Amino acid sequence: HSKEMAIVVLTMSDDETHLIAAMRAGASAFVKKSAPLEDVVSSLRSALIQPKNFSAAGMGSALKKTEAADVLTPRELTVLHALSLPGTNSQLAKSLYISEATFKTHLAAIYRKLKVSNRLGAVMKAQGLNLF
Repeated sequence: HSKEMAIVVLTMSDDETHLIAAMRAGASAFVKKSAPLEDVVSSLRSALIQPKNFSAAGMGSALKKTEAADVLTPRELTVLHALSLPGTNSQLAKSLYISEATFKTHLAAIYRKLKVSNRLGAVMKAQGLNLF
């Protein structure tokens, strides 16, 4: 990241992970090629005026998703995905090669971190955040 140089990422991607990666890499702006010309020009101007300030359409939803994904461990994300599949806790635990007690420990952590109280709430919140 340069304090003096503006870096603008022009992309065809709709993938929010690319937006977050660009921000973390020090880009000044992230613009989709499909954006209206005035949005592209506006992003370029903003980047030139304030290269340290990151701007992008859809940044709010991307950050929410990233924040939620960052709080959950990789194993918790795996367990969370398993919750969307049919089966009992015991069956899902076996499919992940962990004990049911370990599965329930992960469930408790997921519920606490996502601020939900049950499987359905966890799955719906994950879907709302596009975690899977």
